[in-house]
Amino acid sequence: MLYFKSFIVALLAALITSVIWVLFRELTAAVEMSRMIAASPEGSGGIAGVIVVTEASVLAGALVGFVVGFFWNFRRASRVRQFPR
Repeated sequence: MLYFKSFIVALLAALITSVIWVLFRELTAAVEMSRMIAASPEGSGGIAGVIVVTEASVLAGALVGFVVGFFWNFRRASRVRQFPR
């Protein structure tokens, strides 16, 4: 049961990490686009861009979140569980 709970927590951590990663990439790209528009000589227009979030970067973020979530929950549950002596 300990492994199952750790697996569920790891899946949730992977999902949350993926969402945070995509939002972070979109927000940083929007900030960079606004800086480029403000720095243009006309002050507006003429600059276009594309926000690219590849599936590889999202998968890497999800993998990191999964591993961290699994080991965090497994370690915490192992320490909390009291073994009879």
